[in-house]
Amino acid sequence: MVGSLPAAPLALDEVEEAERQFGVVFPEEYREFLLTVSAGGDAKTNRLTRTSEGWGWVGDDRTDLARLAEPFRDRAEIQRLWDELEPREPSRDYEPAEWQAWDDECGVVYDLETVGALYMWTDGINDAWLVISGPLAGTMWLDMRPTSDVVVPIKAEDGRVMRFSEWHLADDTTWWDRIRRGE
Repeated sequence: MVGSLPAAPLALDEVEEAERQFGVVFPEEYREFLLTVSAGGDAKTNRLTRTSEGWGWVGDDRTDLARLAEPFRDRAEIQRLWDELEPREPSRDYEPAEWQAWDDECGVVYDLETVGALYMWTDGINDAWLVISGPLAGTMWLDMRPTSDVVVPIKAEDGRVMRFSEWHLADDTTWWDRIRRGE
């Protein structure tokens, strides 16, 4: 659970077993963190642990573990899906069944926004995600949909998308300020 005492690092065979279960290879920096620093459980990470049901992250009810191996979607693809749905919205008052079907389609696209990523941290409203699968693996993203309907990259001062280690060690107010300024 985020915010508890961090756990000891995992052994290589444990990390590999978890990776096999999820059908992924963890991004290099996160893998190194699990092997040399901690299995998680600090202020910014959930603890990766094995239970009788297999591997999972303590306190993580956000990550779609069954779809962790799917590539994290390009934001242009996600925007295209929203752009196709938006003009088809039926009247909620006059066509409730059609509206519900449309809303269900929106739910599918909403869920796609974080497929292939692992929930890391929350400020109580917005969530930080580590991309596990696809071309963006290893990068950090902020799910701001509760407040502004977007999932945005967490950027370093030089404009690059932060990678796990950089984000984990960063002063949160610095990258938050950049996001608030639209950088």
